[in-house]
Amino acid sequence: MRQLISLTTVFIIAGTVSSLADTSKVTDKVKSVKSTTSQVASPVENVQEPPFLSVDDFLQKMAGKYSGKGVAEITGSKADKILCKVENVFDDKRSELVLSGNCASVKGKKAVTGKITHVGGKLSGALMTGANVEITKSFGAIVKDKLVLTTYAFNNKTGKLSKMRQEISHTKTGISTIFYSFNNKQGKYQKVGNLNLKRL
Repeated sequence: MRQLISLTTVFIIAGTVSSLADTSKVTDKVKSVKSTTSQVASPVENVQEPPFLSVDDFLQKMAGKYSGKGVAEITGSKADKILCKVENVFDDKRSELVLSGNCASVKGKKAVTGKITHVGGKLSGALMTGANVEITKSFGAIVKDKLVLTTYAFNNKTGKLSKMRQEISHTKTGISTIFYSFNNKQGKYQKVGNLNLKRL
């Protein structure tokens, strides 16, 4: 009887040792998989962020002469296809970018202006303002690789106050700007135009 108990104990111990050996193999495999997967970057890590630019660097990089086309409101109250030729001048002392030039559509030609100021860490202004528009309040920030400006503007012709947003990006050939208008009924911004400028 003792011999039977001893044999049973041996089988149990042997089975346990075998089980532990299998477990250690599984553990080693798990460690191996973890080691391999830790070396593979996640999709988020694979995204290459653009080189960081300070606000002044961003504005200074925009300086120069440009021409291009897009869709925007320069005359009347509707957005039209436009052709533009502008110049941006950056003032280091004032930390200010000033735009001046001309845009033309089927409705005619109009002088366009714009000004973006960075004072005391605060951004204000707009790259380009529409016809009969007076900016009453504005603010902005660099969001990833874009300069985002929000403006509250009063239209002297219609008497309406509107909320606008401009998203400005540097491209390989120049500057890209997307114009948005806030729709109060829907409670969200709607794209109303864009302008792609190439450096001359």
